[in-house]
Amino acid sequence: MGAAANRELVRRWIEDGWNAGATERVMPEVFAEDWIDGDDPSAARGYDGVRAFVETYGTAFPGLQIEILQIVADEEFVAFRWRAGGTHAGPLMGLPPTGRSVSVTGHTLHRVAAGRFAESWVQVDTAGLLHQ
Repeated sequence: MGAAANRELVRRWIEDGWNAGATERVMPEVFAEDWIDGDDPSAARGYDGVRAFVETYGTAFPGLQIEILQIVADEEFVAFRWRAGGTHAGPLMGLPPTGRSVSVTGHTLHRVAAGRFAESWVQVDTAGLLHQ
Protein backbone atom coordinates (compact mmCIF):
# COMPACT_ATOMS: atom_id res chain seq x y z
CA MET A 1 0.00 0.00 0.00
CA GLY A 2 1.27 3.44 -0.81
CA ALA A 3 0.64 6.87 0.62
CA ALA A 4 -2.21 7.58 -1.81
CA ALA A 5 -4.01 4.36 -0.84
CA ASN A 6 -3.59 5.18 2.85
CA ARG A 7 -5.07 8.65 2.31
CA GLU A 8 -8.01 6.99 0.55
CA LEU A 9 -8.62 4.78 3.62
CA VAL A 10 -9.12 7.93 5.72
CA ARG A 11 -11.43 9.47 3.15
CA ARG A 12 -13.40 6.24 2.81
CA TRP A 13 -13.87 5.86 6.58
CA ILE A 14 -14.79 9.48 7.30
CA GLU A 15 -16.84 10.42 4.25
CA ASP A 16 -18.36 7.10 3.15
CA GLY A 17 -18.54 5.51 6.62
CA TRP A 18 -18.90 7.97 9.47
CA ASN A 19 -20.51 10.98 7.76
CA ALA A 20 -22.82 8.83 5.66
CA GLY A 21 -23.91 6.70 8.62
CA ALA A 22 -22.48 3.55 7.05
CA THR A 23 -19.83 2.62 9.62
CA GLU A 24 -20.87 -1.05 9.82
CA ARG A 25 -20.65 -1.45 6.05
CA VAL A 26 -17.36 0.42 5.61
CA MET A 27 -15.60 -0.78 8.77
CA PRO A 28 -14.36 -4.15 7.38
CA GLU A 29 -12.99 -2.37 4.32
CA VAL A 30 -10.76 -0.02 6.33
CA PHE A 31 -10.08 -1.63 9.75
CA ALA A 32 -8.14 -4.82 10.44
CA GLU A 33 -10.07 -7.57 12.23
CA ASP A 34 -7.54 -7.31 15.09
CA TRP A 35 -7.38 -3.48 15.18
CA ILE A 36 -5.84 -1.97 18.34
CA ASP A 37 -6.74 1.29 20.10
CA GLY A 38 -3.19 2.58 20.61
CA ASP A 39 -4.37 5.03 23.28
CA ASP A 40 -5.83 2.19 25.36
CA PRO A 41 -4.37 -1.22 24.41
CA SER A 42 -6.59 -2.84 27.09
CA ALA A 43 -9.75 -1.64 25.28
CA ALA A 44 -11.80 -3.95 23.08
CA ARG A 45 -9.94 -4.86 19.90
CA GLY A 46 -11.00 -5.41 16.36
CA TYR A 47 -14.44 -4.53 15.11
CA ASP A 48 -15.85 -4.58 18.66
CA GLY A 49 -13.39 -1.82 19.61
CA VAL A 50 -14.31 0.26 16.58
CA ARG A 51 -18.00 -0.24 17.33
CA ALA A 52 -17.47 0.88 20.95
CA PHE A 53 -15.78 4.09 19.74
CA VAL A 54 -18.52 4.80 17.19
CA GLU A 55 -21.25 4.07 19.76
CA THR A 56 -19.68 6.34 22.40
CA TYR A 57 -19.44 9.36 20.14
CA GLY A 58 -22.49 8.57 18.03
CA THR A 59 -24.65 8.40 21.15
CA ALA A 60 -23.21 11.60 22.61
CA PHE A 61 -23.45 13.47 19.29
CA PRO A 62 -26.07 11.90 16.99
CA GLY A 63 -25.44 12.94 13.42
CA LEU A 64 -21.88 14.05 14.22
CA GLN A 65 -20.11 15.14 11.04
CA ILE A 66 -16.33 15.14 10.58
CA GLU A 67 -14.46 17.42 8.20
CA ILE A 68 -11.02 16.31 7.05
CA LEU A 69 -8.72 19.32 7.23
CA GLN A 70 -5.42 17.75 6.16
CA ILE A 71 -4.03 14.28 5.47
CA VAL A 72 -0.35 13.29 5.57
CA ALA A 73 0.65 9.75 4.66
CA ASP A 74 3.51 7.43 3.87
CA GLU A 75 3.49 3.69 3.19
CA GLU A 76 2.93 2.65 6.83
CA PHE A 77 1.18 5.58 8.54
CA VAL A 78 -1.55 8.06 7.73
CA ALA A 79 -2.34 11.08 9.91
CA PHE A 80 -5.11 13.58 9.56
CA ARG A 81 -6.36 16.75 11.19
CA TRP A 82 -10.10 17.02 11.53
CA ARG A 83 -12.95 19.13 12.84
CA ALA A 84 -16.12 17.50 14.15
CA GLY A 85 -19.44 19.14 14.87
CA GLY A 86 -22.75 18.08 16.30
CA THR A 87 -25.22 18.53 19.12
CA HIS A 88 -24.42 17.11 22.55
CA ALA A 89 -27.54 14.98 22.96
CA GLY A 90 -26.22 12.01 24.97
CA PRO A 91 -23.87 11.33 27.88
CA LEU A 92 -20.12 11.63 27.34
CA MET A 93 -17.29 11.06 29.83
CA GLY A 94 -19.82 11.01 32.67
CA LEU A 95 -21.34 14.34 31.65
CA PRO A 96 -25.07 14.61 30.92
CA PRO A 97 -26.17 15.97 27.55
CA THR A 98 -26.29 19.76 27.26
CA GLY A 99 -28.25 20.11 24.03
CA ARG A 100 -25.57 22.53 22.81
CA SER A 101 -23.96 22.52 19.38
CA VAL A 102 -20.26 21.85 19.59
CA SER A 103 -17.26 21.95 17.29
CA VAL A 104 -14.00 20.25 18.22
CA THR A 105 -10.70 19.63 16.47
CA GLY A 106 -8.27 16.77 16.72
CA HIS A 107 -5.63 14.61 15.09
CA THR A 108 -5.70 10.91 14.32
CA LEU A 109 -2.74 8.68 13.42
CA HIS A 110 -3.33 5.23 11.94
CA ARG A 111 -0.73 2.51 11.38
CA VAL A 112 -1.68 0.67 8.21
CA ALA A 113 -0.91 -3.01 7.64
CA ALA A 114 -2.18 -5.19 4.80
CA GLY A 115 -4.31 -2.32 3.49
CA ARG A 116 -6.28 -1.74 6.71
CA PHE A 117 -5.97 0.41 9.84
CA ALA A 118 -4.13 -1.85 12.30
CA GLU A 119 -3.64 0.57 15.19
CA SER A 120 -4.90 4.09 15.88
CA TRP A 121 -4.14 7.02 18.16
CA VAL A 122 -6.50 9.99 18.58
CA GLN A 123 -5.84 13.40 20.14
CA VAL A 124 -8.91 15.56 20.75
CA ASP A 125 -9.13 19.12 22.07
CA THR A 126 -11.02 17.83 25.11
CA ALA A 127 -10.59 21.10 27.04
CA GLY A 128 -12.17 23.00 24.16
CA LEU A 129 -14.99 20.48 23.99
CA LEU A 130 -15.71 20.71 27.72
CA HIS A 131 -15.83 24.51 27.57
CA GLN A 132 -18.60 24.31 25.01
